[in-house]
Amino acid sequence: MGFFAAAYGAIYTQDGSAVQALTSGSSDKLALFNANGQGKRTVPDHTNNQITIEASGEYEISGSFSASFSLPSTFIEIHSAINGNEIDPGIHKVFATATAVENGTFRIIASLVGGDIVTVLVKPSKNGNLTIEEASLVVNRIG
Repeated sequence: MGFFAAAYGAIYTQDGSAVQALTSGSSDKLALFNANGQGKRTVPDHTNNQITIEASGEYEISGSFSASFSLPSTFIEIHSAINGNEIDPGIHKVFATATAVENGTFRIIASLVGGDIVTVLVKPSKNGNLTIEEASLVVNRIG
């Protein structure tokens, strides 16, 4: 059994109420993170809403959110992405009532290499505003 050096990183939205306008059918980078968590062999960058990987390996990528949408009966997909490409089945959520807060989580294991950029993509079924109360994106090297 081999040993590997730890690598991890996180970005968050803390005490949110940040709003992002979204376009129906368009996968947009979630752009509402407002704080960096700790990072080792990664570069957490909430300003650019991404985590850059420095150490290659197998990573667990996870995230969570509490959010509302400005229009009722809106279907929203939320996915983790590597270099702009969706990598997981993601969260598929119906925001049944305008402004009601919905919650969700995602988790996947992926092979990442130095220079890869991990983000979150959001795709709504209607034009409108997504309000994030709390959100996180976390990477943790597991092998």
